[in-house]
Amino acid sequence: MEAGTIAKYRGKSLKEIDIIPQGVERGKRRTEKQKPKNIDTSKGKLGERIIVPWSKAEDEAINRHFMTHIKRNKVINKSEALKCLAAEKVLCNRDWKKLKWHVQSRAQTYKRQVKQKTTDMNGNL
Repeated sequence: MEAGTIAKYRGKSLKEIDIIPQGVERGKRRTEKQKPKNIDTSKGKLGERIIVPWSKAEDEAINRHFMTHIKRNKVINKSEALKCLAAEKVLCNRDWKKLKWHVQSRAQTYKRQVKQKTTDMNGNL
């Protein structure tokens, strides 16, 4: 179209016009970007979000700061999360809200595991 050939498309519908960029063969175009292996994406109301798994080093840092919160099923507040983020260099790529949600999720998992252990112990007696 840069060559001034737009007049040949006058009066045609979009279905009748076949536009393929130069140098790209039919069927060879990439329709989706390649994703890194360990990153999951999901589509929500606000658009696509990228889910990055928590590393062992990040989990260890969270355990050092928030194990009492996890065991008591207590949600951390913003100031506690920001203190942890400032103290731990491993968590520099994380947001305080993601940290809060991860600690809350860990607390729920811990609570479920403790409940499962107590039911197993009572069932085996």
